[in-house]
Amino acid sequence: MIIIGILVVLLYVCLIIYINNKKKNLDKSKYDMVTTGVVFGNVFGYILAVICILMMIGGIIALVISNNKFAFWILLGFSLFLYVLCFILLIDNNFSYEAIKDDEFIVYRFMKEKRIKIRDVKVIRINGPQVFFVRANGLNFCMADVNTPFLGEIIAYMQSNYNIESIQGNVINAVKETELDYDDKKVQIYKKIGKEYKDKLIKNENKNKIISIILLIVLCLISIFISILIDIIILGIVLIVMFIVFYNVMNKNRKKELVETYYNLGCKYYFKHKFVVGHGKTTFSKIRLVSIIYFILGLLFSLILLIPDHKRVDYNTLVEVSGQVEYCFEYSGENKKIVFGLVGDNTEYKLRSIFIDDFDFSFFDEVKINDYVIFYIDETNYEELNNNDYGKTRETEVYFVEANNKPYFNEENYIKGLTDDDRIKYIMGFIGVSVAVVSVITLIGGYVYYKNNSKKEYINAFE
Repeated sequence: MIIIGILVVLLYVCLIIYINNKKKNLDKSKYDMVTTGVVFGNVFGYILAVICILMMIGGIIALVISNNKFAFWILLGFSLFLYVLCFILLIDNNFSYEAIKDDEFIVYRFMKEKRIKIRDVKVIRINGPQVFFVRANGLNFCMADVNTPFLGEIIAYMQSNYNIESIQGNVINAVKETELDYDDKKVQIYKKIGKEYKDKLIKNENKNKIISIILLIVLCLISIFISILIDIIILGIVLIVMFIVFYNVMNKNRKKELVETYYNLGCKYYFKHKFVVGHGKTTFSKIRLVSIIYFILGLLFSLILLIPDHKRVDYNTLVEVSGQVEYCFEYSGENKKIVFGLVGDNTEYKLRSIFIDDFDFSFFDEVKINDYVIFYIDETNYEELNNNDYGKTRETEVYFVEANNKPYFNEENYIKGLTDDDRIKYIMGFIGVSVAVVSVITLIGGYVYYKNNSKKEYINAFE
């Protein structure tokens, strides 16, 4: 595993070097106008890359110092996920750009170039943080971030030299509702789509309230379950508060849309209407992006399955240790365990966190200081112990605890603890695999929808 960690670190470093070299060889001087990447994007990407490298180094250190395989695999999974995002961010920020050369509009995305005559761009649609360049057939040619450096200059050039129409939010070219030509085909299309949307909004009002109440009840039950399972009450409260805030925002937006004109609603939701030309392709593009992200996340989450099952000790090889109880108490929190000390013994004996639920806690009521106890230990598994309040210099695990002829932890409890812990790993791995599989199915379903819906698309306001 140490070799795997070193190889991953080297891979991270090599990919960063590759991006830097590729960026140096990128020649943008051949274009008349061209956009550049956002400086903050590069800074954030490189910081994320350094964090990933440090996480892997931390995983290697955890292996070398304490042989903590679980920490290694967790850090590996998180660092891989973050590094994939970091790599995509750096590639997109440095090698995705828009440019103008002579009478052509050029878009470069992930090492792939697309070109179109500027006169074939029918409309530039600015929707929040995104800019869409739409062809005459209603299909999106490309999408860009509105904050991309020098994109504004390119848009201004295309508008002034080629008379390209622009849509900003719910307003077309700053034309007021009272100034609209209601006989214009485009206006009629927008009004029709806006009316359909508002009618649907009113029709589904009660249904949405019922669904929201059901979701809130389910969320409360999930929160209670989470609180019982992992004893984190605040997490459930946060989930409920987030849902309530989200519902209030959505409800506020709905009320605002109910007083909007049909025309403005049509402008806003034109490209979301399923019969508008290009809707299927746009929907599939979003599904594809989300599916890929969840697929990667699911695969990385399923890496937990690579963590080897617990190696069981052979009780026939264990050594019996006995003595009088000097102290015994339970550590809570991150370092959860039960520790025992024996009079005149420089070893502290511990029961790991995964076995605590199977330990008989009546021990603390029935066994007193100086009572005689018996432990089973692996005498080859001692670890150095520093700064112990009772002067103990080493520690080891216990696999059997008996006092006053009563066993409080035995082989059966030990096996159950290991089995339960492995079961959690398989459940989490199964969730990861399921997310990855569902992502693939969603991607296929989105593609089928795109192909089928494309045949039904007939609305085009830009013809």
